[in-house]
Amino acid sequence: MGYSDYASMSTSLSKGATATITITPIWVNVVSNEGYAVWIDYNKDGDFEDPGEQVWTKAVSQDLVASGAFTVPANATNGATRMRVSMKYNGVPTPCESFSYGEVEDYTVIIDGVAPPPPSGYCSFNGKNTNGEYISRVQLGTIDKASGAGSTSTGYSDFTSTSTNLSKGVAATITVTPTWTGTKYNEGYAVWIDYNDDGDFADPGEQVWTKAPSKTTPASGTFTVPANASIGETRMRVSMKYNGIPTPCESFSYGEVEDYTVVIGAAPPPVDYCSSNGQNTNDEYISRVIIANLDKTSGAGTTSTGYSDFTSTSANLIAGSSTFVNIVPSWTGIVYPEGYSIWIDYNKDGDFTDSGEQVWTKAPSKTTPIVGSFAIPASTPIGETRMRVSMKYNGIPSPCESFSYGEVEDYTVNITGAFSSQTIAFKEVVNLFEVDAHPNPAKETLYVKSSERENSSHISYVVMNMLGQEVARGILTANGIDVSDFESGLYMLRLSGKNGTATKKFIKQ
Repeated sequence: MGYSDYASMSTSLSKGATATITITPIWVNVVSNEGYAVWIDYNKDGDFEDPGEQVWTKAVSQDLVASGAFTVPANATNGATRMRVSMKYNGVPTPCESFSYGEVEDYTVIIDGVAPPPPSGYCSFNGKNTNGEYISRVQLGTIDKASGAGSTSTGYSDFTSTSTNLSKGVAATITVTPTWTGTKYNEGYAVWIDYNDDGDFADPGEQVWTKAPSKTTPASGTFTVPANASIGETRMRVSMKYNGIPTPCESFSYGEVEDYTVVIGAAPPPVDYCSSNGQNTNDEYISRVIIANLDKTSGAGTTSTGYSDFTSTSANLIAGSSTFVNIVPSWTGIVYPEGYSIWIDYNKDGDFTDSGEQVWTKAPSKTTPIVGSFAIPASTPIGETRMRVSMKYNGIPSPCESFSYGEVEDYTVNITGAFSSQTIAFKEVVNLFEVDAHPNPAKETLYVKSSERENSSHISYVVMNMLGQEVARGILTANGIDVSDFESGLYMLRLSGKNGTATKKFIKQ
């Protein structure tokens, strides 16, 4: 019980080669925290005690798929040997342990000589000058790399020792933050992944994301790993070029290139969420949702009656931080009281019933727009998961309810790690003077009037997005604040004057 002998099943591994192992847990009832470990008896002495024979571990989590990579040492003994795979409830197992909950499985691996030759070297690529602009941060999965300008050579940084896991068929969001040393310039972006691991970025589909030149900061986009991607480690290239979209092997005048490693794993098992909808949207529906960087305007039930599947649209949220909610209802005639609820499947188990997954509610009212906030627990697993937004006539909806009037919308959220040293955590403060910001929402310019300005002409401001990142700062003038290059969404404006500070929320159209 709790042990399976699969030694009749084998795979071949090469010395010096990197291999990826993927483990899929199954829970009969409650989703639990599981820890993992894998050992290979490299010297064939009948134990897993020698240095380097524990080839991979994973701390306890509720991840639906656990995946990692290891490299076979050059001194491993050729031939067939034993591999042990272990999963333990709420702890990382040891090789000869009998534990209360979990399972151990043994397999055979065949060490078959030297590693195959690596693919030909990747083409060189750099920005010739980083005095005016460079990439200061890249975020993708567990990658959260803050850096200066060209840490390896002029306009190029080799960060291939930094990696993240990606799964076939799963969408991922990458965020690139530029830094300008003075004047803000238009920057274009491109990202490539060598999906077939052949040493270049020239194959169809390997350019995974581009963004036309703009002054937007940060720049963010989503891509999906194709089902035919090769499993294992491969190269990812991130490039930022002044006033143009870069090509993979280009040496351009201004900007920077950074290389990383990604580990491609098998597709996770599908997750089937309960259905929920409003049976009638003739009188009311959700017309706009703003959460962090997500800003979605829509009609009534775009997928089916009273339901819209917007899971191709995602919001970036940071574990351990708070974010704001803005929901705009639409009534076709009479204004009715509407109740609201939002759920996030934090533990990715395919439901919204776990403690804390109902993140926000609002009792029925005729208010528009609806504004609120919620906190993302610091312990939330990183990665993508489902968010459900629901509006119900005259009541607070439940997650799997089909109700008479209203609408349900599903989205994707991408949970990233806690704030880095280059991210500023924005806290609400008590306003020490009055502030008026208009128009709100703003499209081109936000004009700010404050009682403090009557007493002092020196009022500084900082604008932050809902990721907690600074996007603009300066001295307040009668010309207002230029927001034309901001991404659509909710922002916080903080003013600092002689008598203290004040904050104001505003929306960029």
